[in-house]
Amino acid sequence: MALSGVYALTSTFDDIAQEVMELLQVVGDGETITAAMKAKIKPTLNLMIKAWEGQGIHLWTFTEGTLFLNVAKSEYDLTSNLVHAANTWYETTLTQDEVLGAGTITVSNATDISNGDSIGIIDANNDLFWTTVNGAPAGNVVTLSMTLPTAVTSGSIVFNYTDSIIPVRRVLDVRRRESNDYEIPITFASRKDYFNLPNKNSLGLPIQAYYSRQETQGIFYVWTAPSQATSVINFTYERETQIIDGDTNNFDIPSYWLEAVAYNLADRLTFKFSCSPERKQMIKADALQYLNDALSFDDAVYPITVEIQQNG
Repeated sequence: MALSGVYALTSTFDDIAQEVMELLQVVGDGETITAAMKAKIKPTLNLMIKAWEGQGIHLWTFTEGTLFLNVAKSEYDLTSNLVHAANTWYETTLTQDEVLGAGTITVSNATDISNGDSIGIIDANNDLFWTTVNGAPAGNVVTLSMTLPTAVTSGSIVFNYTDSIIPVRRVLDVRRRESNDYEIPITFASRKDYFNLPNKNSLGLPIQAYYSRQETQGIFYVWTAPSQATSVINFTYERETQIIDGDTNNFDIPSYWLEAVAYNLADRLTFKFSCSPERKQMIKADALQYLNDALSFDDAVYPITVEIQQNG
């Protein structure tokens, strides 16, 4: 017997909504749910998705991000256009000196630089000057949307990225990147510990960080304030989960969560749609079981180390 060769299971909102209405026996075999039913289902589904974010143990949302630093700046509001952070970014260097007011730079490799990219250049003050790329590079010559505010020297670091960071729900781990193959773990402090630190304006290499969650994205704090911008802050974070806003949307979850979604959504919808007490109780029990199964699969697996000590 031939296997399908297909591993990914995808379901749209329409698929799950139909499954839920059948579980509740609101529709029978061969019947299709109505637009009015979908309108009642969708807000409950999105409330459930956002409530599950608060549990903070969904491994599939763990993402790597990078925060670009500025000299003497210890507070970075990730909602601000003046703060630069990205999931995917590139680094190159200047191959010649550029004068104050220059509108182009020449880099060692422009392969990953595209029109409209945000581009940051280490200037004469060891700080990052940010602008955007104006047009496709001509070979290794990159045209800037704004001219250089200071002279820059050959060998200076250049960063670029296309898309800003995916919304950050919570930060899990922080490292200071010194070079391509060298990162230093730094202390991820609590709010109290961070704000108890002395002299927030002292300059040096950041050795502690704190992330304050807000309604959308939050504020990243580092201490000490950077004395140079050549280092960047790499961090692991839990990104936000995308909601459903269309009937043909796929779910921003792995396939092994779909059963938990269907049954827990059905459980919540017993208050909106008629359902017998007996069936309601069965759905509730199954919903809890499937949610626990999905959560247990999301627990990180670590090797167990056993150390045997001998006496005498």
